[in-house]
Amino acid sequence: MDNRQFIAVFQGMCLCGANIFHRDFLNLFLNQYIKRVQGSADGQALVTSEVFQFLEILIVYLKANRSVMNQIRVGEFVALAAMLISLVALSIDAMLPALPAIAADLAVADQNDQQYIITSLFLGLGIGQLIYGPLSDSIGRKRPIYAGITLFVAGSALCLFAPSFQLLLLGRFLQGLGGSSSRIVTIAIVRDRFEGNAMAKVMSFIMAVFILVPALAPLLGQSILLLGDWHLIFVAILVFALVAVIWFAVRLDESLPPEKRHALQLKTVLTGIRFILRQPVSIGTISDVQSHARGGLPRGALGWALASKMVQSHARGGLPRGALGW
Repeated sequence: MDNRQFIAVFQGMCLCGANIFHRDFLNLFLNQYIKRVQGSADGQALVTSEVFQFLEILIVYLKANRSVMNQIRVGEFVALAAMLISLVALSIDAMLPALPAIAADLAVADQNDQQYIITSLFLGLGIGQLIYGPLSDSIGRKRPIYAGITLFVAGSALCLFAPSFQLLLLGRFLQGLGGSSSRIVTIAIVRDRFEGNAMAKVMSFIMAVFILVPALAPLLGQSILLLGDWHLIFVAILVFALVAVIWFAVRLDESLPPEKRHALQLKTVLTGIRFILRQPVSIGTISDVQSHARGGLPRGALGWALASKMVQSHARGGLPRGALGW
C-alpha cells in the first residue's frame, strides 16, 4: 500500500469530524500535509507517529479556537453522541469482511475460530457496561470515557501489531472493554443534558444516525481491503476513536456536577440493579431477548425494541437518574 492509498483513507476518517473544524484551515492543513508526504523520497507508507503528529496539531488548534465554538449545538451534539455510540458497532461490523484474511495471516487452524474475533469483543463489552455506568455516576462522565477510549486505543494497537491470534483476541477484548464506556456513558450524558420529550427527540436522532453504522461498516471494511490488508481496518478504527475523543474533549463539558454524583458503593449498585429488575420495561426487554433467542424476533427488531422502551419509560419519568447508566 502506498502513501496515496493510505492518505485517502486517513483523510476520509478525519473528515468524519469536519463540522468541528474551520473548513479553510482543514483544507489548507490537509493539502500541505499530503504534499509533504507524497513528495517524500523514500515513498514509504505513513507511519503511526505521523498520524499522532497530525492529531496533536489538531488538538492545539481546536483548543486555541474553543472560545469561538463555545456552545455545542443540538445537531453537533447528536453527531458527536452518535459517533461515540457507534464506535463498538464499527469495530464489529467493519471487521466482518476481513475475518478470512485474518485467519489466514495468523495461521488459524480451525476456520470456525474466526468467530472468536467478534465474541471476544462482546465479552469485553458486556463486562465494561457493568463498570462504567456506576463509575460515571460517581466520578463524572468525562473521565470514564477517557479511560475507556484509552483502553480501546491500546486494544486497537495490540490488534494492529499482534503476531498471533491469541494476542489479537486479547486486543479485541480490550476494544470491547474500552469501547463500552462511550456506548453506556454517552446515553447518560444525553440524560444529563435533556429531559422528557426533548431527551426522547434527541435520542431518536442519535439512533437514526447510529443505525446507519451496522449497515455501512461492512462496506467500509471491504472498501479498505481493496486498498490494503486487514491491518488498515484497525488503523481506520483507531483514527475514528481518536477523532471522536478529541471532539468530545474539546466540545463537550462535564454534564454531571459534583453535587449530583453518588458514592461508588456495592450497596448502591445492587439497589440500582434491583430497581431495574422490578420495572415492567426491564421485564419486557428480557422477554424480547428470550424471544429473539428462540427466533421470535428478526435481528434488527431487538435494538429498536430496547431503545424505544427505555426512551419511552424515561420520558414518562419511570427511571431515576442513576439507573440510566445501566
